[in-house]
Amino acid sequence: MGSMDNRSHERLGVRIRCMIQLPGPIPRTEKAFTVNMSRGGMLLRWVTTLKSEIPKIGDVIQAEIPLRETPHFEQRYLRCAGEVVRVSWEEETGGVLMALRLHTMRLQAQPLHREAVGAV
Repeated sequence: MGSMDNRSHERLGVRIRCMIQLPGPIPRTEKAFTVNMSRGGMLLRWVTTLKSEIPKIGDVIQAEIPLRETPHFEQRYLRCAGEVVRVSWEEETGGVLMALRLHTMRLQAQPLHREAVGAV
């Protein structure tokens, strides 16, 4: 029997606070955490109290991840957009795990969301 793991890029387990923009008639921005990332996707954990707020498979999520400053580079932000391919509700924590297939990934000098500043 073959593996169900169809990833084509190595995953990197990394927990970073980020901002996500959720779809809807009025898109809203929420705080979340990365669980792992690869060149083609990412797994996010987001805490919510309402199951009705959970994105659906096929929805497009925007994520903005602050990267650390270095002596040679100022603060940068990794801005990604991806399609939700898997969602699971964690009853014990009230959290949602969302797997995204990334469509775009760009480095930006300025945050899109003010809350992302200093989030590292």
